Amino acid sequence: MEEVGIIVAVDGDSCVVELGAADACGGCQTRCAAGSERISRKLTIRKPEFELQLGDHVVVSLSARRTMFAAGVFYLGSLLALFIGASVGHFAVGRIWPSAVDFGGLSGGALAFSLGLWAAKKWGFIESLASAPVISRRLVT
Repeated sequence: MEEVGIIVAVDGDSCVVELGAADACGGCQTRCAAGSERISRKLTIRKPEFELQLGDHVVVSLSARRTMFAAGVFYLGSLLALFIGASVGHFAVGRIWPSAVDFGGLSGGALAFSLGLWAAKKWGFIESLASAPVISRRLVT
């Protein structure tokens, strides 16, 4: 996943890149019938090994493989917690209060899902999977 940007500031070991946001139509340079306007975003990114100057056009990339892996772990982990919690809640409440097994399943699933998200955030698991954008190359203009 790549996007073109312009270097607007260089400071020590970091630089600021202004990215032109893609339109809702998929990134073409024409305006959409929906009337979306072009908006710019600024990112502070670690300076690469090669030399950069103000006004340079660069390609900012994000590892698609790492992003897909992080999304898969996050969603599959949450889904797994949901199913395990629902099963445990269903059987635990079914032993105590047989007419409320559905409530036990829903409650157990919701509780396990919420605890899984909380634990992932608390222990930094979500942040450790996140990929940081990098400047992959400078474009010759």
